Amino acid sequence: MLPGTCWYMNFDLPHRLSNLGTTDRVHLVFDIIINDAIRAMFAHVEPGMKKIIPAKDPFSAKDKETMIMMLKEMGTPAALELVRRMEEEIG
Repeated sequence: MLPGTCWYMNFDLPHRLSNLGTTDRVHLVFDIIINDAIRAMFAHVEPGMKKIIPAKDPFSAKDKETMIMMLKEMGTPAALELVRRMEEEIG
């Protein structure tokens, strides 16, 4: 998992991660209930596969709108801060 990359992984399967580098690493993990909108975002990823989605390849505007809607529904301070930043980025 290189810096600046995004991974979609099925953590229902056995897994293990190791930081073999010399610097601290932070991984942001979303534990969510999968719905049709999430399935559509990752439809091109084979189930059970660790397939990298380069961060340089951004989500579509529709994907971002869906993410913002879902974060707003969560209503937590962290989710609302992400909404603020995403909306600021969109303009």
